[in-house]
Amino acid sequence: MTQDEIIEMARFAGIRIDSFGFQGGFIEEFEAFAALVAAKALAQRTWVGLTDEEFDELDKEDLSLREFVQAIDDKLKDKNG
Repeated sequence: MTQDEIIEMARFAGIRIDSFGFQGGFIEEFEAFAALVAAKALAQRTWVGLTDEEFDELDKEDLSLREFVQAIDDKLKDKNG
């Protein structure tokens, strides 16, 4: 969850956020809070690796070492956001 997603959820929940602040507070403080929540959510995310089958699938393709590494990187990015 990103800082922007947290701020958008707050707006959806009815918290008034504008350039002057939000419900009596300051927008900088709210953004700092949202950044902390986003960092915590990111830290708690479980890493998902490739299965043996996914490695085997890539291994069957005629790829150079660079292409193989790039394909692994792409699959991991897809699985882990």
